[in-house]
Amino acid sequence: MEQSYIAILLGALVLAGVAKLVLSAGQSHILTIDYAKITDPRQLHRWAAKWLSRAAIATALLALAALFAPSYAELFLALFCILVLATAVIIVLGARKFRDA
Repeated sequence: MEQSYIAILLGALVLAGVAKLVLSAGQSHILTIDYAKITDPRQLHRWAAKWLSRAAIATALLALAALFAPSYAELFLALFCILVLATAVIIVLGARKFRDA
């Protein structure tokens, strides 16, 4: 898989696009959480976009590493998958701090 870095880089672009989409959502209900309990959706979206942006940057670094070390490309691809899952868990669990008391 000599071209794995392209797939990882596309993943970084998708994460960056989703971060921009979530950031620009404002009061819209874009995330798959229960908005009836959320006090400030705009603040939640900013917080989630921050985590998605961090994941996009980390993914871009993984793509760069896969470009320069193609023998480890499968490992970097696996790390990308773990990173995406971890980001989703952080956002879902972290959304609790924006709920009503």
